Amino acid sequence: MIQSPLFEEIRNYLAQAGSDKQIFLYVPYIKTSALEKLIDGIENKITIITNWSKKNLRSSSSDLTLYPFCKERKITLYNNEKIHLKVYSVNLENMILATGNISQHGLMQGGNVEMATFIEKISIEDRLFLEQIRSESTRINDEFYEERAEFLNKNPPIPPEEEQDATPKPITKDEFLISALPMTRDISILRRAYDRLNQGLSPNDDQEIRDCVYHDLANYGIKLGHSQDEFLYLLKEKFFAHPFIQRIDQFLTPSGQFGQIKQWVQENCTDVPIPSRRELTGNVQVLFEWFEKLGDGKYGIDVPGEHSQRLTKLIPDAEPISEKYDRSYRKKLKETVILGLERPGKTIDQIKLERTGADQVRIGGGEEDEKQQEYSDSLVWHYKTEIDKFVIKELNIPDEVVNERFPSRDDFGQFYMEIVHEITKLRNAGLLVDWNHGVGIWRLKGNVTRAITKSSN
Repeated sequence: MIQSPLFEEIRNYLAQAGSDKQIFLYVPYIKTSALEKLIDGIENKITIITNWSKKNLRSSSSDLTLYPFCKERKITLYNNEKIHLKVYSVNLENMILATGNISQHGLMQGGNVEMATFIEKISIEDRLFLEQIRSESTRINDEFYEERAEFLNKNPPIPPEEEQDATPKPITKDEFLISALPMTRDISILRRAYDRLNQGLSPNDDQEIRDCVYHDLANYGIKLGHSQDEFLYLLKEKFFAHPFIQRIDQFLTPSGQFGQIKQWVQENCTDVPIPSRRELTGNVQVLFEWFEKLGDGKYGIDVPGEHSQRLTKLIPDAEPISEKYDRSYRKKLKETVILGLERPGKTIDQIKLERTGADQVRIGGGEEDEKQQEYSDSLVWHYKTEIDKFVIKELNIPDEVVNERFPSRDDFGQFYMEIVHEITKLRNAGLLVDWNHGVGIWRLKGNVTRAITKSSN
């Protein structure tokens, strides 16, 4: 146990954190002068969750000057008016659990009688508990700060022990922060990580992946103890129910280029400062993955013109077009697409020479992507323009059908989306493997014809 004064013990603990580690402070009452002393010289990324209730600010239990100080130091600051715990943690891997707040009385010599204990390894359940607190907290930004400042200007200070008659109205959680978006790049990795957590194991050997997994489970409020089917159901339900995701879905009318969606996220997020588009690249890559993998065939990814990924609501039947053309080719479309994919393909280098977006033909960051490197020189890879041409030739589809467009679009139509839909169904069935998911290059695995026939029966 650590006995008061706590300042030196906590400061030494935080100061010894590696430069790649984050510091998390869950402390309800913080005096700016005490915080400045506590983290002086510490350059780590810091996140603070505190209690900025109107009552606490009026009683001077918390300082209004905390936000300008944190903003200058690039410290992320959250408000949670329910917290009373005091946690000082490095990377949410270990922590000092204390009774003392960040104040003269809480940490310094001559202050309150306080005590703390060092927790060498935070349990999985406790980390999820702390992540959940952060997920349920409100990011303090300029608007929030100005609202609290205006309140204090209109209301006189009160002694700390005086009770307020009126309960402060809860602050609505900001759902449009970048932190509200999913972070785990590969859904399959997230599912395996959840299984490991249920077994009492670390979710992944990679720290960055671990952080992403914990973030997503907390962000969507998924607790341990569910089966894989239950987990996937809950993940789908909570992802598509999130206001940020629903707004992005509305933006797809019916599709959005990668750059367009990145721009939309930047213009609609409420982060301060607003992240650059370069910073949002990874977030949008994850969004594409989650929409397609969790969308039960409702969304597809393609690379029109071989340049940029596009996320599309699959709408072969949602936006009807003229039926003046013969659509009998549909009866053989699935088997013809599979036949095209089962033919000898090309190596990745060969596709680089054929495609204009060659810089996109690369190994991705996901675990499954990395496994595909050994197949790069195999004649097994295909891409959509190639498959389109094969289907057109095999089924003798006339130009007017190929070139037909949806009434609301001038870049694609029914035939184009029908092939996207078939590719997506193969992927969702686990019968198609991507080269760097989303760039529009695939190979089949297993006996696809037999598997498809079986699944169709």
